[in-house]
Amino acid sequence: MKNYYSANSEGLFKPEAETVEKILEFILSKTTFEFQDLKKIEQIFNSIKTREHYNGSAWYDFKIRLSGLFHSLGYETKFHDPDGFITVYKKQEAPDKTIELPAPWYWDDHNLNGQLRKEVGPFHPLFYLVRKTLARGGSDDVLYKLYFNYYAVVHLTWSSRKKSWLYWTPHIEFYKNWKNVYEKCILHDHGDFKLEGL
Repeated sequence: MKNYYSANSEGLFKPEAETVEKILEFILSKTTFEFQDLKKIEQIFNSIKTREHYNGSAWYDFKIRLSGLFHSLGYETKFHDPDGFITVYKKQEAPDKTIELPAPWYWDDHNLNGQLRKEVGPFHPLFYLVRKTLARGGSDDVLYKLYFNYYAVVHLTWSSRKKSWLYWTPHIEFYKNWKNVYEKCILHDHGDFKLEGL
């Protein structure tokens, strides 16, 4: 990244090169990171929004790398588009797997990421955002934890034949946090499940 901006540091690339250099210097000056250190990186990064800059694929790649750093330290990152700034925040509490989910949902740690990727294909954003399988519901619904603390419920088809990813994907519902998926999906499905049992 530093090499790229060393070679591309004029014109609209100059604000990006300066910002990357400041952030890398700050990171290299630290042996451990506290939350306030990450907020300082956020502040340096976001200072560029007041300046016109190229905002191409290299800048996007740098945002992804920063997000990876924050994630490895136990924090999450939210990208604010189209403004282009970021927010670092502490990870929300994970769902408590010691508490049983209401039927038809149940915890399931079987890794179904491969099946999801097979069904959505590499042109779908979910292909790259999925982190792990959390739970399963009735009718082949699978709850996935995604990067950036989002969740998705996917109705897998378990089809053995290859689909055309450009024309077909399984049914997918996205949720912004655990509370959202629990209230709007899991409890909703539980209500329907109880009604079906009458």
